Amino acid sequence: MRGKTLTLSQTRHDRAVVVSIQGSLDHNGAAILERACLQLISAGDSRLLLDLAAVDYISSSGLRSLLVIAKAIKAAQGRIALCCLSPTSKEVMDLSGFHSIIKCWEDRTAAWEDLTR
Repeated sequence: MRGKTLTLSQTRHDRAVVVSIQGSLDHNGAAILERACLQLISAGDSRLLLDLAAVDYISSSGLRSLLVIAKAIKAAQGRIALCCLSPTSKEVMDLSGFHSIIKCWEDRTAAWEDLTR
């Protein structure tokens, strides 16, 4: 259901932070994600893995927030990856060209290995 409140959970590991996202990356959800990720980056976490397995919708606001996060990571000389996209989310990323800006992986293990190499 679109408009579902976005919830985030963060798991900190030695070399990166996994942010598991649940809900809709609509206008409100995008703001929540952007604020949380920018706080992580400001605190020195420059490697983020965003797990989108439970994301049911990505709007243009969601794409914009992902771009803002990616630019902040690049400025911090870090890395970002997305994983576990639903078919709909993957299609949005492909059609928008975001897969060329942010690496997208089918599973968390492959994303983690690339992110922490």
